[in-house]
Amino acid sequence: MTPDSSTPLPDISVTRALISVSDKTGIPELARELHQSGVQIISTGGTARLIRDSGLPVTDVSAITGFPECLDGRVKTLHPKIHGALLARPKIEEHARTLRELDIQQIQLLVVNLYPFREAVRERDGDIEHAVENIDIGGPAMVRASAKNFENVCVATHPDQYRKLLDEIKDSNGWISGKTRAEFAIRAFQMTASYDQAIADSLIQLVQKPGTLSRHTDASTRNYNTGHIRDSVASDGSRKNDEAGPNEDAGPNDEAGQNKDAGQSEEAGQNDDAAQNYNAKQNEDARQNADGGTLPIQPALSMNVPLYRQLRYGENPHQAAAVYGNPEQFIDCFHGKELSYNNYLDIDAALRLGSDFSDFPETGKTLCAIFKHTLPCGVALADSAESAWKKAFSTDTTSPFGGIVLFNSRVDAVTASLVDQIFTEIILAPSYTDEALELLKRKSNRRLIRILSWPDALLPRVRSTVGGYLWQHADAGFENEKRDVVTRVHPDENQLATLEFAWIVAKHVTSNAIVYARDLQTIGVGAGQPNRVDASRIASAKAKEFGHQLKGCVVASDAFFPFADGVEEAVNAGASAVIQPGGSIRDKDVIARADELGIAMILTGTRHFRH
Repeated sequence: MTPDSSTPLPDISVTRALISVSDKTGIPELARELHQSGVQIISTGGTARLIRDSGLPVTDVSAITGFPECLDGRVKTLHPKIHGALLARPKIEEHARTLRELDIQQIQLLVVNLYPFREAVRERDGDIEHAVENIDIGGPAMVRASAKNFENVCVATHPDQYRKLLDEIKDSNGWISGKTRAEFAIRAFQMTASYDQAIADSLIQLVQKPGTLSRHTDASTRNYNTGHIRDSVASDGSRKNDEAGPNEDAGPNDEAGQNKDAGQSEEAGQNDDAAQNYNAKQNEDARQNADGGTLPIQPALSMNVPLYRQLRYGENPHQAAAVYGNPEQFIDCFHGKELSYNNYLDIDAALRLGSDFSDFPETGKTLCAIFKHTLPCGVALADSAESAWKKAFSTDTTSPFGGIVLFNSRVDAVTASLVDQIFTEIILAPSYTDEALELLKRKSNRRLIRILSWPDALLPRVRSTVGGYLWQHADAGFENEKRDVVTRVHPDENQLATLEFAWIVAKHVTSNAIVYARDLQTIGVGAGQPNRVDASRIASAKAKEFGHQLKGCVVASDAFFPFADGVEEAVNAGASAVIQPGGSIRDKDVIARADELGIAMILTGTRHFRH
């Protein structure tokens, strides 16, 4: 095909096909119909065995090349008789002569998908040898060769292309159109680009952050440091040791809406000095991260993700929208209307919270989480799905209308009947009993989803911004956090468990976030406020509105309390224990006030803002 050619690509006749796939979905049917159309099938390894076991004739690649597979299967198709057959342009006389001299027969159809690299990395996180062994070499080489030569070869890289391919071959007596070949070639290049980017991203993490990471530390083995933070804070409020609080540019007036008079000018001077010391430490941490320390930054951001589905509309009806990637690996929407843009946002929020609870110390507990507009409006852990639903729903019996409900265990008929009493857009669970499905499917518009896999908590997050994109590492779990008990009063065993529970929930609430909880159940959630005191007031007001007993509850705050008034608000509501990151220049004052009020306080050293 010459660069100035304006004639449409001609159809090509398919007489030979090479099939070598990792995902063998639909391969027996594809091979059978190709054989019935008179196409010779060439294949490798497990794909050849599958085709042969289906009672169909197949030629091994080794019979074509004259060489066996070698080096533990690393070399199968890297041979001139394969790549020459895919790259040749027979209308060029020199190519045609070379094909004759080397006895190379053209291959007009290539069907290839690649080793599941992402899945391999997830299976053995931190194992670089395992990751490298799952980098496909021969597959991408053949795909790129065929896609480059789409004038003469058709390349299919996904099972959802097989039906169109077979229908076209059948309807045209063995021919494939130039339009189809060009479309398939574009998708092939997109697939190899995405594959290479996934390898690069994973190797960056594996090389610069070696070792495996556990998701959570069990509460029974977590080291709760009961030393007072007074021992590690200087008289001017700055830290004396090497531990840094959460990364925050914290000045004396670090939260909007909470600006306070510092009081005496001497105190104001001390706060200014402390702010400079604190910011210097955070800036040094940031420089280390930018230099490739704990947070390796890519020199370029590449996103090449295949279209999964065009959506009816976006956040609003006048906005076009689509979803890209592979959501089918994580969720199976098997009943109800097609998922919308807003549905995907809510599902993502719910699955991320569920993932964070997957290793929660309270083993054997069932999680129920109710979401509305990506915010958790009720979360609970209990001994059964029924109990978990009752506790989560009781948090706020108004907001769940039209929301989505997530369970981390099977939904039974009793639980289904309770959820069915209100209108819900979506129910997500790993499985459902037959009786539950019979009931839930009566409402045709309700989406029912099976959770196939929890999302990878370590994947970076990307969002668009003015002039480009923002990229950051995921806010990945709690395994490296501290648990410093900094007050004279220590939380008891029940409080510790509920503090951990509330801390996880708070991570998934938009900032400023305050979560009130009792007995592994949210009783009040304050979200998205410009100051922390208002968030606390909203959370306590919601708890009172729905009849919850606040006395003796616990409170989680996604970021530090910049002033003691946040703690005072929580205690006035009835809280007896608080968990928060710490890191404010006024930590000493906040802790002293907590001691005066007779409550327990834990500092984690890690902030969990969500915007």
